[in-house]
Amino acid sequence: MLKFFRKYNKLILAVGGSLLMVVFLLPQALTQVGQGSRDPVVATIGGRDVLNSELMHSRAALNFYESMLPPQARGQGSIVHRLIGVNFVEGRPDDEHWHLLVENAREGGFVGGPQDGRNWIGELAQNIAAAQQQQVDYQRRLLESQGVDPSILGVNNFDQVAFELELFNAMTAAADRANFSGIGQYRTAPGEVDQMLAEARGVIRMYNAYERSIKLSDLEAIRDVRDQFDQARVDYAMIGTNDLVDSMPQPTEEEIQAQFDEFRDIIEGEGRHGFGYRLDPVVSAEWLKINRNLIDENVQLDPIAVSARYQRDKSRYAADFSEARPIVEREMRNEQAEDVAQRAVRLLQAELLKREPDYPTVDGVTEVPEDWNSRKADFQEIADAVNADLAEFLGGVFPVVDARLTPGAVDRESMNSLLRNDIGGAAQRRGPTRIRFDDLAFNTRELNEDTPLEVQVGPVDRRFLTDPSGNIYFYRLLDARPARPADDLEDLRGKIVADLKRLKAYEAMIELQDTLRTDAIVDFNRAITDQNVTLTTDINVRHNIMSNAATGQGVPSNFNNEDVRTAIMTHVESLDPRLGAIDRGPEQNIIVVPSPEFLELALVRINSVEPIAQETYRRLEPRIADSPNPEIGGLANGPDWPFSKDRLAAKLNYVPDIRETLDDEEESVEESAVATGS
Repeated sequence: MLKFFRKYNKLILAVGGSLLMVVFLLPQALTQVGQGSRDPVVATIGGRDVLNSELMHSRAALNFYESMLPPQARGQGSIVHRLIGVNFVEGRPDDEHWHLLVENAREGGFVGGPQDGRNWIGELAQNIAAAQQQQVDYQRRLLESQGVDPSILGVNNFDQVAFELELFNAMTAAADRANFSGIGQYRTAPGEVDQMLAEARGVIRMYNAYERSIKLSDLEAIRDVRDQFDQARVDYAMIGTNDLVDSMPQPTEEEIQAQFDEFRDIIEGEGRHGFGYRLDPVVSAEWLKINRNLIDENVQLDPIAVSARYQRDKSRYAADFSEARPIVEREMRNEQAEDVAQRAVRLLQAELLKREPDYPTVDGVTEVPEDWNSRKADFQEIADAVNADLAEFLGGVFPVVDARLTPGAVDRESMNSLLRNDIGGAAQRRGPTRIRFDDLAFNTRELNEDTPLEVQVGPVDRRFLTDPSGNIYFYRLLDARPARPADDLEDLRGKIVADLKRLKAYEAMIELQDTLRTDAIVDFNRAITDQNVTLTTDINVRHNIMSNAATGQGVPSNFNNEDVRTAIMTHVESLDPRLGAIDRGPEQNIIVVPSPEFLELALVRINSVEPIAQETYRRLEPRIADSPNPEIGGLANGPDWPFSKDRLAAKLNYVPDIRETLDDEEESVEESAVATGS
């Protein structure tokens, strides 16, 4: 045997060496093949390969940015879209565009490390809270200008500091949660989420640096300062179409159909004259309500127990029994009512667990079968069972637990108005935040596939809600339909007819505006009286804003809109500011301004013209001339915006990988050749 090995040792070494090479190299080759198939090259940037995982990182980042925000701030046109300027494709943010933006920011040295990203959360929360405060202030001024007390609608209750802290905690928790468990189906490495935040912060730094580099010309500075500070002081009255609508002819079927076809997929308020018939998202729901007030009213107190409580804690009440008794009874009533309410919660949870089918859940999504509606637990039967169980504690059967339904499928506005004293006023606590029912209902998976709230149609949400009165709710969403074009003309016929008649009445008013102005020149107050409208006095008008001169409050949008402001200030530019209203005379002071968005006419009397003083301009000129171009925001959609996807792709030499496409085309050509026999 040894002779055999000695004789053939060279051959054995050669064969053995080959086998060893196969053993060592084959796994590496298989690994490389596996990696190539799992993480293919999808593009190149400047000749460097871009892997699919890099675009997946960008897609995960875009999903994460929105998941940090309040539900109402998400979606196309959301704060993400406005803040980071990313394109949307078919309603979703474009991950390729975002990847290019981050690459460009990284090349410019604007992107920091993970800690820089984590530090950004506080700045972002502060900015969002400040923007929310501005919106609340605007709503308050608008309500006050219309004679409505803002406190009735809770507008004055906004606490910017508390909101900022709540937002900071929520966004920090979202970042921690994403670092731990990933973002949807995307898994994240330690620190990757913080780096995503750093990338967003870097892109915004890049925008800011670019905007600061654009300076106004002298002529632009003059125009800008005049637009901001030239103003007129006016009185006005809005004249609507109410008096003319009834006299307008009935629209034809052709007109009705044309109106429906033109505006069926446009949101109300966004189409011409504000027309729009696109249907809002709607949901329907059912819920079980534990009525805390009814429990309080029907709790039975044992007089002996009341006396015993007083005797045991006499020193705490510092009064004799006759004086302390109402206090003792109130304490005991609250305690027993809380016990009954918690018992009701446990009973409801037990009944739901017993009666509700247990569907499997995968990655937080419950797999609900198509026939779930016929298999779901009956809420009324559950309510009856729980009420019967509570009877011995309340001395009789009371409808402590109610089973209720939404009145059909309702949009968010209808839900808040119809159910504000019921489940519409309730919220669910999740960590440090409370999420209102409408935010839960309108952020289901059926309406928002990227929702972080794990809410969907079918299963009962086992986390209850509470309202300010202490009532407790368990709910189930029965249906959720996204926004969609109107599909039934007949459902909208009445609204369409009313809109068309208003439009015809407005057109008739436009033809009479010269007559209206002539009457107002003769006697302005008589013209106001004849039109049976209300005169509003002492309004400051500038190119970009209006306010009540005496109070500083806002002005209703049917007068305070760009069409009206531009028409007034354009007319004012033709007037001699050295003359007073009396010297100019009513022919120059009185104008009629159409407000086409609201189908109304504004009858306006100009009381004074107040151009910016030359000395004020000289004081402001250095700051204005050195400021960023005020129209920079409009460039993002223009051909000169350097951060558009096309401009960045050209700059960075971004080339999508086309090999797979070419292979498909070659296969198609070969198949065609075989089919034709060529």
